Amino acid sequence: TVFKQVLRNIASCKKNSPQDYDFAENALIGLSEYYSMQKKMDIVIRLLECNVRYYPNSSWTYSNLGSVYAQLGNEKKALEYYEKTLALFPHDSVAKGYIENAQRQNKK
Repeated sequence: TVFKQVLRNIASCKKNSPQDYDFAENALIGLSEYYSMQKKMDIVIRLLECNVRYYPNSSWTYSNLGSVYAQLGNEKKALEYYEKTLALFPHDSVAKGYIENAQRQNKK
């Protein structure tokens, strides 16, 4: 698909000419937000997973992945990504709130 080609081109540019292409942490996050507004969550997930490869310490990316999976009703994946968010940025209120709510629900 065209999308897969775009991801391959990004990887190629980042590898072969990193000085010419600035794929800052927020570039793919911004693109994922565009697709999120269009409800194309499969693309959103692939963009954010790509961002994780380039920025494995990005709490912002993990938080966004947690949010996407929460929207899709996949609590297990949402918790996984929100826990990674808190490991990197313990003050993330969205991640804290989601995890605390899930823990309260599990106690019932």
